[in-house]
Amino acid sequence: MAVCIDNNLIGKVTIITLKTGIIVGEIVKINKEYFAMKVISDRSSGSIDLDYLYQIQIENEQSTDVYVLLAKIESIHNMDATMMMFIRPIEEKKHSNKRQSDRIKLSAIYDYSISMSFKKFPPIGQKWIRGRASDISTGGVQLLASDYISSGQLIEVQLDKPFVNESEIIVSRIVHVRKDGADYVYSIQFLNISDKHSERLFEFVQLMKSTI
Repeated sequence: MAVCIDNNLIGKVTIITLKTGIIVGEIVKINKEYFAMKVISDRSSGSIDLDYLYQIQIENEQSTDVYVLLAKIESIHNMDATMMMFIRPIEEKKHSNKRQSDRIKLSAIYDYSISMSFKKFPPIGQKWIRGRASDISTGGVQLLASDYISSGQLIEVQLDKPFVNESEIIVSRIVHVRKDGADYVYSIQFLNISDKHSERLFEFVQLMKSTI
């Protein structure tokens, strides 16, 4: 039996995990049996099986919970050059987010700046912006950069050494921005960091805290 989801989730960023990648979208309509998702970016390379149960993550920027659905993609439509998916939830799960670590100030550990790149999402035609990481946790990062991007904007962040061993591009959101001299300070929330990199980042933060 299909489950209902809260109307407050309209406008939330939604990430569908496929074997061949992810599809990122935004919920635009909800009714008793399904919700409609406007596709923002298709980062998958395979076809969608309409008989398969997919894991769907819905962002909750006001909580450390992850809102997860198992759902069937009922149909896909192209409307005025916009791809729409109609999705029927089968099972809902609200579980605690991947282990949260405290934020750690990187200036307390390193006497040099650690660069981190980010760009607007969807990334078509967007250039990478070079920022400087000031603090980090498993839930997000604070970056300083001279380029301005508004609060609420979806971005991609390239997570790399020394935080993780293998580079990963993470869909993220700017939750706050403020001016600081010639720079802008961005508070950024990770939306789809992998379990492997979340664990590695958790270990990094715990290790660095023990050295301070």
